[in-house]
Amino acid sequence: MLAPGLLSERRLPHWAVVYSLSIFWLVWSPTEEVIYQAYCAACKVLTGSTWITVTLVGFWWAFQHSVFPLVFDRRLILFRFLQFLPLVLVFQLIYLRTRRLPRMIVMQWPMDLFAALLTLSL
Repeated sequence: MLAPGLLSERRLPHWAVVYSLSIFWLVWSPTEEVIYQAYCAACKVLTGSTWITVTLVGFWWAFQHSVFPLVFDRRLILFRFLQFLPLVLVFQLIYLRTRRLPRMIVMQWPMDLFAALLTLSL
């Protein structure tokens, strides 16, 4: 049984499904990558430490994903936070090493498309 509140147990209106599958994932990936990766690069300059920067930005990036969908269940939020934390840390380290934002956006597109597909009720 799935945890209460997960997207697979909800039904979106038709317009929201169309938006999710056509526009959302194409726009959100570049937006998220630009915001977090640019902030990560700027923080590295401010803190002077890669690890402080990656930790701070990674925490907030993972936290953002842990409350979507918002279900007031501490265990679910913690689980989702721990689920996303390694991924966002790896994404940051790849970006800091390569400085290739288009590659990062392309890497995130399948994940956002998959999240949009989870909103469909089959």
